[in-house]
Amino acid sequence: METTFQKAKRIKMFALVEEWQQSGLTQVVFCENKKISPNTFTNWHNKYKQQPNALVKAFIPVTIARNEQTSCGEIEIHYPNGVRVILPKNIELSMVRTFINMV
Repeated sequence: METTFQKAKRIKMFALVEEWQQSGLTQVVFCENKKISPNTFTNWHNKYKQQPNALVKAFIPVTIARNEQTSCGEIEIHYPNGVRVILPKNIELSMVRTFINMV
């Protein structure tokens, strides 16, 4: 059984694999930019390919960014498949939870 630490590490590394896939960079350049060993990354990439839906229903780190487009207080959700949902700032939390769980 996977420990909490192992699960967190897997989620983090699988998120990095997905980031690399969308980056258009080679693995070597991506690893250099992220300061990750290419051998470690290749190992996690192989694990990711064996479990392509591993991030479904898992929590991933959230980054709160403030920019001109969302400065009015909107909530923006980006899904791994590229879908983006923008919600009004005064939306009920239960509705936000519903959108988050639509992964």
